[in-house]
Amino acid sequence: MEFLSEVPLDGDGNVDFPGSPEVWMVAKGQSHSAERTTKMMKKLKRTVAPDVEDEILLRLARTHYKESTEQHSELDNFVAVVRIDQHRTDPLDETSALLLAQHFALDAAAYPYFAVLTGLGQKQFEQFFALAEILRAKSLPERGAQLAPIESLIEILCLAQQAGSIDAAQSAELFGKVVDRFLKVSTPGERTAASLDLVRDILSHARSAADPDAAMQNLLLGPAAPPNASGDAAPSGQTRLGRFRQVLDLQKVPALATVLSLDEAVRNLAAGKGNAAAEIQVLEARAPGLFIVDVAKGLGLQGKEREQVEAFQPRRLPEIVKQFREKTAKKNVKLQDLDKLSREYLDAIDVPTRWALAGVVYAYFLSPDDLLVSEDPLLLRKHQFQTLAREWATGRVFEPSEVYQSSGSAGSNFLGGFANFGDTAGYAAAMSAKLGGINGQLIAGKQISAIRTTNWDQLRDEDLRLFGLKVSVAREWIVRAASQPELAASLGEATFGLLSLTRRAELLGALADSNWRSVWKLLTLSDLYFLGDRYLARYPTDPWTSIATQALRRETKGNDGSRLAILGAEFAAIFGCSHPHLRDAMPYEEYEKDPFKLAERSAEFKLYLARYADAAGLSASALGPVAENAARAILKQLQLSDIYDWRSVLASYSGFDGKGWEEASTAR
Repeated sequence: MEFLSEVPLDGDGNVDFPGSPEVWMVAKGQSHSAERTTKMMKKLKRTVAPDVEDEILLRLARTHYKESTEQHSELDNFVAVVRIDQHRTDPLDETSALLLAQHFALDAAAYPYFAVLTGLGQKQFEQFFALAEILRAKSLPERGAQLAPIESLIEILCLAQQAGSIDAAQSAELFGKVVDRFLKVSTPGERTAASLDLVRDILSHARSAADPDAAMQNLLLGPAAPPNASGDAAPSGQTRLGRFRQVLDLQKVPALATVLSLDEAVRNLAAGKGNAAAEIQVLEARAPGLFIVDVAKGLGLQGKEREQVEAFQPRRLPEIVKQFREKTAKKNVKLQDLDKLSREYLDAIDVPTRWALAGVVYAYFLSPDDLLVSEDPLLLRKHQFQTLAREWATGRVFEPSEVYQSSGSAGSNFLGGFANFGDTAGYAAAMSAKLGGINGQLIAGKQISAIRTTNWDQLRDEDLRLFGLKVSVAREWIVRAASQPELAASLGEATFGLLSLTRRAELLGALADSNWRSVWKLLTLSDLYFLGDRYLARYPTDPWTSIATQALRRETKGNDGSRLAILGAEFAAIFGCSHPHLRDAMPYEEYEKDPFKLAERSAEFKLYLARYADAAGLSASALGPVAENAARAILKQLQLSDIYDWRSVLASYSGFDGKGWEEASTAR
């Protein structure tokens, strides 16, 4: 059922195969060999698609392959590529679709990036998978060291595109630069230089901000909110920017201004540019900003994990600076000597540069309220982009994000990449705050994730109005259907696929009996919203006239509702991406055997918040500062009968009212 719901159809009802039908006749298993992919592309050009689409789908379903210890079906590859293709305005070309199909088994953890970076094409995909092949041959520690800036920079591009600071074409160009530079990196110093050059390229797209840290914040979060009507700014702890900066401070993240200044000064020295004494002064003045966090002897970190946390050797920097002074004091300065020292210095600041980049992502998704953040200043430094506990490197370069929970002295830490880090950060927050009760921690995590991955600044007052009108018209449709058979028939058709068959039958039965208490109990807020959408699709003109229907028609003329997507859940498990979608998903009941997908499906508090704000006449700009506080208050009191009790979750959300808003607004 779930697979069939994901098969894309064109306007004529035919299967819309990503790339072309021919791609899925030659795609087979998994291959990370460029030579084999080239051969498959040549074969593709000689392949004729069958007349019957079912033949292709049956082949995909019947073809299985093994990667490491896991069994896969060709359908897994197909669905993954379909999901990426559905995020794009321009469809995937044949080569890109084939590349994604063939690399899915080994590199699936990176695919959420491609669902955001919708401007990527064949060249960028080829470069990316070529880089994956180079990384595959490296040891775990070296692979992790390379992945830290790569994943940080790519995630920053994703966040900037989602914020609207750069468009799909710009992010694709920058992505290509990231991959191309790291294809050529062979030393820590080259990694530092590449990382910081790429930061400069990215920040060139930021709206006015001379300070690189402010520029990055503007790029991802937008400019700081202006003071309110009384001239007072909101307390920093209540703003997204304030919380962002607090996380940077708590985790002792080196400022971008610091690492960029050190990099520029040391390169100027190597090239003999400017005043040597002034550049050396920059090295001495800025170095303390790299922050040293002492590792306690009893912390419990051992082996590779301890080596990673203690990798930065700050004592090395003054030694190199001393040599710079000595070399530049001579009458005949040898640039080759300065170049050698410069490379040593860039080697030495490789680790704090990685912290500076990864710290930006931490600050975006984590909160100072998370105990992991506030109580463990080493959390960022313990992050393992490759799990070091393994004794050998596997074929999987990119790992999904997860939080390693430990009550030992070494504490918890994050593992894996950043492609689904928002999902993991939400779960870590729920875990540390004990949200959701015994059975609801997974649901709580998905809900916090859905809130933190939301660009609230994009929402407008008219969007709240449109949302409220769709719900109101849906309710009118239901009420009128009780007395008008033609509307009852159309309502029955419209609820197919929206409600489970059982709940649909109960709804129609309750409607026939005028059992209104049962009617409204059977419908969730998202059911009503999507029913409003189906009303508009079914009726080009209104079958009845009311204030709500007339207002809805007026609103839809100037608002296509696209911004309402940010009020949806973050569908990592259901839709293979790491950002919100307000999509017409299958009924809750269809996911009752998969707690992860059910948790995503029911992460709908933002809808109830929006509905309240519209009814109360509140501004859309007020939602962001309140959302997580309000959700936490509800999730802290949540009591579920089991992990599948989605009805109790949504019932709790529906109780959100003015008291809850007031408490969330004044919480610190």
